Amino acid sequence: MKKQTAVEWMVEQVELISNNKTLSKKDAVKLYDEVIHQSKAMVNEQIMEAYMKAKLEHIDTLGLNAQKNKIIKDTEQYYNETFKD
Repeated sequence: MKKQTAVEWMVEQVELISNNKTLSKKDAVKLYDEVIHQSKAMVNEQIMEAYMKAKLEHIDTLGLNAQKNKIIKDTEQYYNETFKD
């Protein structure tokens, strides 16, 4: 099964909430807020995973541990500089 992107997951969740006629408006709004919050977290995770994967694909197998730690640090720095407010 293909892994869903954050956007695909969010659309699916919004459709489920929208189609649930038993929810009150207040409950629906609360669920929408939770879906938005979770979607943002998923996007951030997917960005970091993609960046790290790209970096790791370019590493020689020699000295992998030192390079891996540097990539993890670089990934966190890239994310913080690019996406953190």
